[in-house]
Amino acid sequence: MKKVILLILFFSISLFGQSFDAVSLSMAENYTAVSRGINAMAWNPANLSMPRGNTMEINILSMNMNFYNNALSINNYNQYFTEEGHDGRWSDSDKHAILDLFNDGLKFNVNYSANVLGVAYNNFAVSIQANAQGGAELISNEKLFKTVLFGDSLTRDYAFKDSKLAKASIYSATKISAGYSYPIKISKFLDVPGVKTVCAGINLNYFLGNGVVKTKNSSASINRYQNESNDEILEYEVNFKNQTAHIENSFPAGNGFSVDLGFSAFYQKKWQFSWSFENLFGSIHWNQNTETQVLVEKDSVLFDDLLDDDAEDTSISIDTSYHRSSFSTRLPVKMRVGASYQWNKELLLSADWHQGFDTYFGNTSTPQVGVAAEYFAMSWLPLRMGMSVGGSHGFLFGIGFGLHAPGFQFDYSYGMNKGMWPSYSRGLYHAFGFKVTI
Repeated sequence: MKKVILLILFFSISLFGQSFDAVSLSMAENYTAVSRGINAMAWNPANLSMPRGNTMEINILSMNMNFYNNALSINNYNQYFTEEGHDGRWSDSDKHAILDLFNDGLKFNVNYSANVLGVAYNNFAVSIQANAQGGAELISNEKLFKTVLFGDSLTRDYAFKDSKLAKASIYSATKISAGYSYPIKISKFLDVPGVKTVCAGINLNYFLGNGVVKTKNSSASINRYQNESNDEILEYEVNFKNQTAHIENSFPAGNGFSVDLGFSAFYQKKWQFSWSFENLFGSIHWNQNTETQVLVEKDSVLFDDLLDDDAEDTSISIDTSYHRSSFSTRLPVKMRVGASYQWNKELLLSADWHQGFDTYFGNTSTPQVGVAAEYFAMSWLPLRMGMSVGGSHGFLFGIGFGLHAPGFQFDYSYGMNKGMWPSYSRGLYHAFGFKVTI
């Protein structure tokens, strides 16, 4: 049974590629109208035409990493999963509290990404980024969690079956992007009070695929019955069928393409409105080392031996792969709408609405909205803070700062998921970036 739980946990781990950088994370992703230069490519390419205080910038190094889950904070873990927290055993109230924590299933998300190279010159930009995006989850099933927590529910003739135990879709690729923005003086064609110019931008993205895993089917069953010898038997089986491609003596494993579009405009100088679409017409065609993978874990044990660590291990594990034809995967499409207001020389306020149009690779159709602020305590010291709700995070709180001097910019940020204090957060985020400006 322990192997089953470990297998389920393994498939609950996911990679989720974030578009955040050191500035956007500190503003909790309320960055669509604020992004500039290299950072604008991931948020709205139209902002490449917006003033940024330099002609050219080179991204020397930028990295972000995060880990978060939907159920447990450090405080929850210490309370329910350490010897000191629950005195070696769970009370019924503890079990019900744990059941409430996993009410939406079990999801773990981890991410690491790095911008290998990025250059922005006037309203042109190019970038090369190591990109990983996806998601996986153990789909919520109250009966399954009750069975794990309350063993007394495993009565004679108990039967459990779930034909949709988990889902996963994860890909990794090198993303090469070229962006361009053009300012259109609409005052020549239209009379829009307060608006003189609308910037239109485009990114052309080419993907060199490293690998992909996509779950096609997953199931689990648990049965308790009495055999002909009147022995109480517990039988379980967990199955996963995955579609995969990977690099092995050949690169890339697949090729893909997508388009990002954006529009941005100032209104009465202090307001900026921004609108963008990510990964339009996007897909990756996988044609190297394409396989179907079948994973099975099953066992049939005496019920009395279930908790006996000295009992003979009779479990059966099957890991089989066979070749399949090439296939394509769609890339997640997202729309972002943002607004910013320059309150005064030191203070900038921003707000965003993000809307996914599918559920590919960890994308979600749940909207995300939020607000943020950037305050220059000194001309070289920007302080940032923001929060957002909805989307894949549920709740994200970010803080950060920058050190900006002539010729270079350093930015650092820290974020928390579903909490505003580290011990109550269900995840931690870190990001930093270093740019040379000319």
